[in-house]
Amino acid sequence: MKWRLAWIALIAACVLVFGWFIYAYFADLVLARPTTEGLEIIAPSHDLIGILWPLIVAGALGSAIPAWSFIVWMSLRLRDEEQEDERQRLKTALETAQQQLANAQVQAAAHQQGREWALRQREAAIAQAERQVQQRQRQAEQTQQEAARQIEVVQARVQAAELRAQRATNAFQRVKRKSPSKRPAQTNAPGFSQNETARPIDR
Repeated sequence: MKWRLAWIALIAACVLVFGWFIYAYFADLVLARPTTEGLEIIAPSHDLIGILWPLIVAGALGSAIPAWSFIVWMSLRLRDEEQEDERQRLKTALETAQQQLANAQVQAAAHQQGREWALRQREAAIAQAERQVQQRQRQAEQTQQEAARQIEVVQARVQAAELRAQRATNAFQRVKRKSPSKRPAQTNAPGFSQNETARPIDR
């Protein structure tokens, strides 16, 4: 807007200066014709100005037409350039907004992928921990079963040992009951002297 006002002021100044030059030119100009007696003044300067002022004004205004045309052309051109700049600025702003939106979407997708990856890792860790717990439970059950089996084996061995000991004790008692502790010698056996007594035979 400022440059338009500057152009208008410049053209107005040029019109005024051009009009002043025309006025100064016609102010000193007179119409005369030669006669035998000399020059006869037909019209003085003020009469010429009064007669020719429409022509002077028309000339001044006519001289301003190219300038006004140039101003109008420049105005239209600059308006088109401003509109083009505005469209370019809006296009750039739109592209920037779209780029920011795309970046935000990429970041959101990356964040979502990170969360999903962390969730999968956590689920995998939980599954691994569950498998380890189950494996330890199976190992504990196997250990308990092995311990119970060993206890059964030991108990069976103890029972077998006790049974053998009981049988040995019973056999010893039977042998003890069958064999007397002393047998008196009523008669002398052949081959023994009279002072010798018969001894019990150990079985």
